[in-house]
Amino acid sequence: MEKSKMRHVIHVPRRFVAEKWGGTETVIVGTTKRLPDFGYSSEIITPGIFADPASVNNFRQARSAKPVMDSYEGIPITRFNYFYPFFGLSSQNIEDMDNKGGNLFSWSLMAYLYSLKKKSVDLFHIHTMKRLGGIVRKAAAFHRVPYVISLHGGYIDIPQEERGQLTAPIRNRLEWGRLLGFFVGSRRVLQDAAAIICVGYSEYEILSKRMPHKKVVYQPNGVDYAGFQKGDPDRFRALYRVPKDRRIILNISRIDGQKNQILLLQSFAKLIPDFPDIHLVLIGPTTSTTYIDKLRADIEKRGLADRVTINRKGAESGAKAGGTDIVDAYTAAEVFVLPSRHEPFGIVILESWSTGGAVVASKVGGIVRFTEDNKDALLFDSGDVDGCAAQIGRILSDSALRDRLGRNGRQKAMERYDWRIITSDLANLYDEAIENFSRRD
Repeated sequence: MEKSKMRHVIHVPRRFVAEKWGGTETVIVGTTKRLPDFGYSSEIITPGIFADPASVNNFRQARSAKPVMDSYEGIPITRFNYFYPFFGLSSQNIEDMDNKGGNLFSWSLMAYLYSLKKKSVDLFHIHTMKRLGGIVRKAAAFHRVPYVISLHGGYIDIPQEERGQLTAPIRNRLEWGRLLGFFVGSRRVLQDAAAIICVGYSEYEILSKRMPHKKVVYQPNGVDYAGFQKGDPDRFRALYRVPKDRRIILNISRIDGQKNQILLLQSFAKLIPDFPDIHLVLIGPTTSTTYIDKLRADIEKRGLADRVTINRKGAESGAKAGGTDIVDAYTAAEVFVLPSRHEPFGIVILESWSTGGAVVASKVGGIVRFTEDNKDALLFDSGDVDGCAAQIGRILSDSALRDRLGRNGRQKAMERYDWRIITSDLANLYDEAIENFSRRD
């Protein structure tokens, strides 16, 4: 779409670091790299979680901290200090909240947004809720521009058990930040958004009914299809020291209870008697130290240390076009497995499909929406160890089935989910939000 002037979008995620790469980072990079083709420039404004060693939990220091500027694949990033407004937090509590779901605040980020030059931003795109979302809401009102918000999962469609884990770090801690939330209107972030983007279909259905007069859209994640076409399985085996005669069962995701790698390990153990040539590879950043400790203990208890490879780094490169280790991993795998307890979308399935990989996944959340059981993936009931093992076993024992699943998945990824298709839809949404806001204003 041609425009006389390049419009500017500011993306605001809660966190953006390579070492803790996840779906949110992948979406931001996948779209912002292509938005210039549709008339939009972009930058990222974010708290300095895991990126700025100066990050502190001290109110006075956080208020005066200077921003840190860098970039990622040409996308400008400005990082700000932050704090959690609770009394009595331990360093472990802070790390747990940094890893997942912490409700932070940042005076310096807020001041920066207010200090932006007039007409230097046309739209804000928020990728988080709570107090940080409220800061952007308030800044958007100050600059008289619209904002849209993406829900990347975990707002509505989340099991009660995981909700308890998210609140554990602040349990019995006195929260003094409620007034901050009130000040920035954190409870009105959804109500005042020009549009709400849901990557999970379950959240889309719920919010569409709950907010019938609000613009709520389902926009699935995408994939850099071309970037996943040149994998080298031998290079991957050499890097991870996986014997050439082993068939690889692969999982790439955060190492966390939500992703349920322990269930996959249990299914893997059941398959060994019938398939003694298999090897399990788990790749992804750790967001729960307790969970990975349990996972490692289970591996040792079962005597599977020589059959299981864990790499807690490197997941970030899968988001890059041609990130070699992850692309090589998908290419080397006999089967890719995603056994999540809940999953808003499942972007790693698209990545596996793009390499022609065969996929086994749990029958939850967004996975059910975009996969077709027995056509491009084999699904099993969440929590069913035997069901997971049976579906993996079908692929291990039937090369024709494996090829058919991979072929169908690859075609779907290429035709429906390439980032250029997704970005075009996003740019149209931006256009509509800006034009509607200007008419209202």
